Amino acid sequence: MAHYWGYGDAGFLLDEIWVGRACMPFSSRLKRSMQQDTVLFRPPSAPMFSNPRLIPLALLITAPLALGQEWTAPDGQALHWFGYSVVSDSGWQLAGAPYETGLGPRAGAAYLRNTSNGEVTKLQAADGHAGQRFGWSVDLNGDILVVGAPATNMESGAAYVFHGGPGGWEQVARLDGLPGHVGDGFGSSVAVHGDRVLVGAPWNRGAGPEAGAAFLYERVAGVWGLREEFRTAHTGPGDAFGNAVDLSGDRAAVGAFSDNSVVFNEGAAYVFDLKGPEVVLQARLLEGEPRLNARFGRALCLDGDLLAVGASNDHAPDLRGGSVTLFARELGTWSEVQSLQAPDLASGNAFGFSVDLSGKRLMVGAPAANAGQGSAYVYESFAGQWLFTVEPELTGLQVGDFVGADVDIQTPDPVIGAMRDSGLAWNAGSVHRLLPAHWQAPEVVTFCGCDDGPPCGTGPGSSRGCRNGTGRGAHIGIEGSTSVATDDIVLRMEDLPAGAFGFFWMGDASVRVPMFDGYRCVHGGAQGIVRWAPGLADRAGVLRSGAGLVALSQGMGTSLVAGTAWCFQGIYRDPSSPCGSGVNLSDAIWVTLVP
Repeated sequence: MAHYWGYGDAGFLLDEIWVGRACMPFSSRLKRSMQQDTVLFRPPSAPMFSNPRLIPLALLITAPLALGQEWTAPDGQALHWFGYSVVSDSGWQLAGAPYETGLGPRAGAAYLRNTSNGEVTKLQAADGHAGQRFGWSVDLNGDILVVGAPATNMESGAAYVFHGGPGGWEQVARLDGLPGHVGDGFGSSVAVHGDRVLVGAPWNRGAGPEAGAAFLYERVAGVWGLREEFRTAHTGPGDAFGNAVDLSGDRAAVGAFSDNSVVFNEGAAYVFDLKGPEVVLQARLLEGEPRLNARFGRALCLDGDLLAVGASNDHAPDLRGGSVTLFARELGTWSEVQSLQAPDLASGNAFGFSVDLSGKRLMVGAPAANAGQGSAYVYESFAGQWLFTVEPELTGLQVGDFVGADVDIQTPDPVIGAMRDSGLAWNAGSVHRLLPAHWQAPEVVTFCGCDDGPPCGTGPGSSRGCRNGTGRGAHIGIEGSTSVATDDIVLRMEDLPAGAFGFFWMGDASVRVPMFDGYRCVHGGAQGIVRWAPGLADRAGVLRSGAGLVALSQGMGTSLVAGTAWCFQGIYRDPSSPCGSGVNLSDAIWVTLVP
């Protein structure tokens, strides 16, 4: 997840923002090219930061809301930016409104919603004051929540820890990046997992102006204390190390979206091991093709052995469309799995402005999409390949809402922040609470088109299969249902030459490798490849196979059963094929079978 703050009041420009679970002014940057990757550690500058005398402000302020309803702050007003930061966990939804004015201009507040009854509690810092931007960053894990306020005390910053549950929530600690300096931005990003809290201070000057640092706190005997202040040997002036942070198990991830080593400001992400007595660097990760000012590391999410990193200004193949790169750890090594872009590949989407992972599901925010209306995109992993599955259809959207400023895909209560929604008041903000229909993958997902053109390099690209003798690309789909009980699924391939000979094959994994005039997308995986009976396309160029495929599969050593997903593709003869092989292929689909 990632949260951003613009210095100007008149507009929210992507070039003038505080970044990450962090705030980042794009002032002039001092850079250097130190290449070492060992970790630097500093001893805790103060042992404990719990203060039982702090009295929290936690007020129950609203009645239950209907499920699926857009959520706005009950006392929301213009320019509060409610929904700038969002998180969902264990029956609670938390949203920050860093410009809320209850304790003074831009004092900020956070709103906690109980999903079981819809009651909303407003949280403010016990020592809240004007300008602190409480709610800039938020995180929630079980009965612990953390709220960042990076402009507390002349922008040295603070983070506030609350404990609670259905009976109420209480502020138990204020965390500070002591000694703290004006402009550190401590609390720009926060993460909590179990007995650990990680706080980013992207403008900390320990390694130079605006170099950044991260602070790890642990709860021991009920008291929160500083364990380590850390950065890396590579961290230098202007890197903004700590603009985004996350925790998962015994690992931490930290973004440094202004880091550079290959090109200027390409950004980097770091993964640390927390198991031992010292924090140890596991990996420094860069984009596969680092690009100038891509802002890689602006947002990130760590989920076990998987890490998603957003680069909201990535500019290839389009200009500033953004990207998200997924990394996985196998045999002790982190490596790139896949790079994703928005399905429409539009310029200036800010795709990757926010990200969240949950198991085999990924949500990406693109708040500048659709002329600033914003959007979010859901991806799912099929046999290790991440495919776009759905763009939640939300109601009441308008240009300038910035939907996707922050996202959380934790089921069953995913949320999307839209801090410039003006339905309640100008830029008051809102949070979209998603229903299953918004985020669950369809039973049939199309992928593996010929977007880059055929393997022979001639002809235009196609979102379907590669162009054939008809001038079009073949497209696969299904007729009937995906139910194994009814067994009425029919595979359908269209836009073939009339009378073309062809057949369908399937596997439980996928690839994308050149084959004849197109690309083979089916891989055998653990079950092997199954080829269905061949046939001829009709006069309209349509070839069908089925029904009864479930029953047929029982005798083939590969059974189509409910709950499994299979990759299907068509292959056919094409005497007039542009590449001259005489054979071409359709695009492919993943089909998830239901009872």
